[in-house]
Amino acid sequence: PLPGAWNLSLTDKSLSFGVATQVPFYWSGTATYNNPLNLNQWYHGVGVRQGNKVRLYLNGMLIEESTCDGSNFIGNNQPIKIGFDQYQNKYFTGSIDEIK
Repeated sequence: PLPGAWNLSLTDKSLSFGVATQVPFYWSGTATYNNPLNLNQWYHGVGVRQGNKVRLYLNGMLIEESTCDGSNFIGNNQPIKIGFDQYQNKYFTGSIDEIK
């Protein structure tokens, strides 16, 4: 990952949010909810980094929290890619709605 990167991801088995620090370039904190979500049901997922905490919310409730190295987190000038899988270099096929 690039320094200052963040990732909110959903698979068929988990929802996770992670942040990457500046040096070294690694995911410094990830909160993962390892419970399957129901198909054809809407969810509201939010990832938050505050200081040295990474928090994951689902439908307004805190479901996971983890620590991260908050001292080296910086921004970057890379574009935001919504629905993009950086590891397989492809975009999500389907609907994504109400992004804020």
